[in-house]
Amino acid sequence: MDWAKAKTILLAALITANLFLVVVFVVLKAENSADEAKIQQETIALLAEKNIIVETEIPLKHENMPVLNVKNDRLEESFLTRKLEEQVPMPLEFRNEENYLSMTEAFLKSCGIWTEHVVFDSYTTEENRVIISYRNEYEGHRIEDSSIVCVIENGVISEFDRHWLTPINFGRTEKATVSASGALVSFMGDKDRPEKIIIESIEMVYWIDSSTYEGDSTISDTAFPAWKILYNNGQVRHVLAYIE
Repeated sequence: MDWAKAKTILLAALITANLFLVVVFVVLKAENSADEAKIQQETIALLAEKNIIVETEIPLKHENMPVLNVKNDRLEESFLTRKLEEQVPMPLEFRNEENYLSMTEAFLKSCGIWTEHVVFDSYTTEENRVIISYRNEYEGHRIEDSSIVCVIENGVISEFDRHWLTPINFGRTEKATVSASGALVSFMGDKDRPEKIIIESIEMVYWIDSSTYEGDSTISDTAFPAWKILYNNGQVRHVLAYIE
């Protein structure tokens, strides 16, 4: 009996019955990596039948993970305003990508917010503006909705946006997590999803559900492991990774 295929067929039936918790149990209990790889292939085929096309590599591995305790880190508005006003415009002949990156790094250091968790994310240009963004990473995992964006015009940082969750420590207990295949199956069962979906990427991140997060009014919070699914030109869906 093709056990991997049988599991996938069972998945389809259970999705129809809306029994996701059982689906997670079935899909994620592969005995070895080869079995998981076969389940993944069958899952991709099942998704295709539901008009969900996977155009990215799906991670095979998933581990037991703890929660991540974080703290909302804010800069005083008056301090930031003063730092922006103190800038000296970069000479025109030095205005290039390398020097802009060095300039933003120096600015973050002068504000006391440059740490090992600040990781370069993107560099884009729009007319006469340069936009440089940084993401937040802890122990190799991105912390979602935590970033720094610097907009450069006329040789200075003209706009500065920072929403930062400083990682404190991991929780004491590691819990089992859903596989990437399981997360995609969960996404397949979403009643509000578009008719056709192109999956562009999927990665494990730490995430705080915005429906329970009070933003800047909260001093500390807990981020949970979640699969971040990028689809249809950058749309995002998070699937909590813990098996409840």
